[in-house]
Formats: sequence, C-alpha cells, structure tokens
Amino acid sequence: MKKIFTLFVSIYVLLILPSEACKSKQKTETSAPASISTVNNQDTNPKTTGTISHTYSKCGTVIVVPDPKGGAPTILIPGTSIGEFDIEGIEISFHYHPLKRKNPDGCMIGFPVSIFDISKK
Repeated sequence: MKKIFTLFVSIYVLLILPSEACKSKQKTETSAPASISTVNNQDTNPKTTGTISHTYSKCGTVIVVPDPKGGAPTILIPGTSIGEFDIEGIEISFHYHPLKRKNPDGCMIGFPVSIFDISKK
C-alpha cells in the first residue's frame, strides 16, 4: 500500500505540478501591465486625401486616391454613407481601415473600407 501511495505522489510531483506551474506562468506573461497605453493610429498617421467619384456606377460612391509616384490610383469603396461629403469631384481628407467583405455585386475595382474622421480639403 505504501508503494502505491509513493507511486501516486511521484506521478503527481513529476507530471501534474510542473504543468500547473506553466499554466500560471502563461497567465502572468499574457496579461499586460497597467502602465502600457495603446497609441491611436490616427494620431501618428497623416490623413489620406482623395476625390469623390461616381464614375463606377456598379460600385456606387468611391474615393479615388492618387498614387504619389504617378502610378494607378487606389480606389476605395466606403462601407457606409459618407453623408454630406458625397458630392462628385470634391477633395476630402480622411482615415480608413480595410473591411473584410466583398465588393458590391458587379464592382470589379477597389476595395471596401471604413472611412472616419472625414474633412473637406
């Protein structure tokens, strides 16, 4: 009986205690200290400038962002209405994030984005 008890204690010490110690260590490593603050991207990144266009009828309203190197412009498809800024040809400044969704049916250019912090240039 003493041998069986010793065997169970040995197994517990060798197998179970080390795994519990690793679990508690992982929990402390993944928790961020309270002194770390997150940086908001819109404070560090300059605004993007583009022109409102309705030339791509199947895409609805798009924002054409020129390539600074003279290449092909980037076409952004706002995920939601841009309200008072939805006027053909006006230049706007904004921040954006790409959205993980498909383009509108029949729209083969650009990519959907979430537009925020919009201002008329």
